[in-house]
Amino acid sequence: MKEAELLNSSDVTSFLICSLIGVELIRLSYTVATITQQDGWLPVILGSIYPLYIILLCNYIAKKFPCDDLIDISKILFGKVLGSILVLIFCIQFILYIPQMISDVISINYVYISPHLSPTKISIITTLIVFYSATRGLKVLCKASAPIIILTFLLIVFISLPLKKGSILNLMPILSTAKISKILEASINTSYSYTTIELILLIHPFVKNKENLRRDSLISLLVVTIMYTWTVVINLYLFGTETIIKTNWPLIFNSESLITSAISSFRYIFLFLWSPNAYITMSIEYYILSYIVSKTFNFSIKKVSIVLLPIFIVASVLMYNLKMLNFTKTLAVPYLVIFNIAYITSLTIFTYIKSKKNRLQNSKL
Repeated sequence: MKEAELLNSSDVTSFLICSLIGVELIRLSYTVATITQQDGWLPVILGSIYPLYIILLCNYIAKKFPCDDLIDISKILFGKVLGSILVLIFCIQFILYIPQMISDVISINYVYISPHLSPTKISIITTLIVFYSATRGLKVLCKASAPIIILTFLLIVFISLPLKKGSILNLMPILSTAKISKILEASINTSYSYTTIELILLIHPFVKNKENLRRDSLISLLVVTIMYTWTVVINLYLFGTETIIKTNWPLIFNSESLITSAISSFRYIFLFLWSPNAYITMSIEYYILSYIVSKTFNFSIKKVSIVLLPIFIVASVLMYNLKMLNFTKTLAVPYLVIFNIAYITSLTIFTYIKSKKNRLQNSKL
């Protein structure tokens, strides 16, 4: 890769933040409130332990293999066949997440923006935008992520405007759910919001200042955790648990409460600020999936992207029609998170063994 195409610290930070924050930002309050009520903010913080663990392991592996990505590392440590199989299993999360997010975009657009458009048309338009963005390449995706983060901050400022309408009683009493099992259950459910942090091992060979990778990764996680926690706190503070659990999209509901003499509803402003975030997240995952498949099977990344296009259009419409969100989040995600933890942990252990073996061999010379 040319010097100009290498990723600097801001590129890495922006890329990782946008890879994590997507559709889940507007639904997370509902996810945690249904389990832990007004303590919903606590599982969001505890859930960040998972990506923190992955970040530390990925940075250790990256230091030992500075020029090899996840695909190469997996083959080096586990052999070509098993290594490739493990990488393809790792890809399953993107195969599920991308059409699921497109399905969510279909739902939101169909209900709030374009009810006259059929789900199929919305899916085609959305997938084409994601496809075009993904084919622009890694550097472009990183550069596009920075202004989108600014829009996300503006979004959070907007939903925080009606603070005076809320009540601290909606957050009381703290730890009322009592059962630790409930908090742990909700924390596990929030793991869906933090998955894809493993992308560190796919982009680190293209990072210019590799010594800053851990710092940039931790900053990204801190920003995402604060964003998630604040949106949950502000929604609970404003509306309380009983209202939150009655809407699938609490942040959109929040935006509809912002009415002034100049603007009858902030809904469209909200969707304008949120939509780029959802699209960049899908584009990043689309690019990563295309990259992994193309490198594993030695195909052109553009050809892989084209093949995936109709697959995601059909899959997203099916997910929308069959209402498969619960399948993805309650059945698939826990197993995928367990696999990711086991996979990255195994890579770390074998990396340590290989590194120790190399040191012993060098000491004998």
